[in-house]
Amino acid sequence: MCLPHIIVKLFPGQSEDQMKELIDKIVQAVIETMHASEPSVSVSFEEIPNEKWANEVYKPDITLFLRRQRHSGMQAISA
Repeated sequence: MCLPHIIVKLFPGQSEDQMKELIDKIVQAVIETMHASEPSVSVSFEEIPNEKWANEVYKPDITLFLRRQRHSGMQAISA
């Protein structure tokens, strides 16, 4: 059974409609890729101000991900 919870970190200021559309697309992608049922997928948002992005997102999350990619030989993921 797959019970994924996706946390999206982004700058503040997105509209409610944009957030709802993003949730719908993320949930659809998880359902299709992980064969999860819709009620089992949850998505949350963490709005991080620009001035805190480097310390709260880039250094702990993105830098670590890039290091793991290099060590595992994974290809870069881009949207």
